[in-house]
Amino acid sequence: MGTRCPAVLMMAGKNDPLFLQFKEAHNSVLQPYAAESRHLNQGERVVTGQRMLQSASDVFLGRTRDDQRHDYYFRQLRDMKTSVPLEHRTKTSWQEYVEVRG
Repeated sequence: MGTRCPAVLMMAGKNDPLFLQFKEAHNSVLQPYAAESRHLNQGERVVTGQRMLQSASDVFLGRTRDDQRHDYYFRQLRDMKTSVPLEHRTKTSWQEYVEVRG
């Protein structure tokens, strides 16, 4: 069975995009060995766990359920695979890079 994982582009303004990633949350693999979950749905279970484990979680971290009763959690989508060659940067461009990344 596949897991749904759509990405959504939301625009707050002409040059202000927000990408959200929705991931379907299935039952925990530990569920057969544990007591009944106290969470309303699997998205809530995942979000609660992430907030407990991360000192500073994504401000967009949340949960939802669609009309077909599929549970999801969502967060800001960040492309962690990008990089910028830093070897030949000037002092000014290096400071600009640090301000953007920081």
